[in-house]
Amino acid sequence: MNRVPLLFCSSVYHLLEEKDLKSMTRLSTGSCSVDATSTLKKRRDLEVLLCQDEEGSDVSICVTHRHATVRPVFDLQFDRITKMEIYMPGFLRDVTQFSMERFRSDVLPVLRKIVVNCSFSCTSYNSDVLANALYEAFRDVYSFSKIEIRNSGEQRYEFMKTQLQSGVLRYAHICGAGWPRTLEKYFFPFVKSPMFKSLNVNDPGLQVNFDTVSAFFDGFFNRGIKEDCPTYLILSGTPSFPFEDLFKLYSEFAEEGLHAMGMGMLKKRWRRGNRQLELHYVLPQNLLGSTTPFLHCNGTLC
Repeated sequence: MNRVPLLFCSSVYHLLEEKDLKSMTRLSTGSCSVDATSTLKKRRDLEVLLCQDEEGSDVSICVTHRHATVRPVFDLQFDRITKMEIYMPGFLRDVTQFSMERFRSDVLPVLRKIVVNCSFSCTSYNSDVLANALYEAFRDVYSFSKIEIRNSGEQRYEFMKTQLQSGVLRYAHICGAGWPRTLEKYFFPFVKSPMFKSLNVNDPGLQVNFDTVSAFFDGFFNRGIKEDCPTYLILSGTPSFPFEDLFKLYSEFAEEGLHAMGMGMLKKRWRRGNRQLELHYVLPQNLLGSTTPFLHCNGTLC
């Protein structure tokens, strides 16, 4: 068989980013090239904004394309949802309203099919019913590149746990307090994932252990990063180990000494070639009023 089926081409093109589609229109020949060109012209990357009413019985949805509001009518071949965000009740305008029952039965199955490389955010309060509906629907959908959610909704733990293990997620921001401590064991495999870019753990009840920080250092200094492409990696959270243990990591690349930044904060830097890793450490009992330590690692190409 010397021809690629057009149906397969269409499925692949649906997943490609715009710059990659443009490359396909130049590199491909014949019908596949025509299909790539057609996809590029008809492609819509959509943002879906949602909120529930105070009782959780209705859902309001606002769909935008290139900052313009469009009707919530989707083309499964050419439309992609690249951003989804839950707002607080009453914060959206130009919306279409559905009952929660109809949203679950008619809207969510369609949204599942066109989520691609999507950024998902749910940091609002009083949205537990809607959040649970989304977490349940998307728990086994591995098309999220960035997730930022707070500790709300009964299904949030299973959703976050599954996405941290997906191998697709790049950015994870865990907000709010009260997350189960068992979520900590998924930080290490997530940081080791080739797709990893950032993990921010803002719940002081969750801790980042030494193995996770060590994996962060390993990934930044040793994994293949395109030298001609500026990039960064970020890890932040409450450490479960003494600050002095950090000196064991890549000591041959560590710059001498610590830099006091005031208000109970210290800074240390590692450098290997054009890769620089800077660590900010907030000591417990600092002038900011925190009683727990906090670390922030930022690796960049320089």
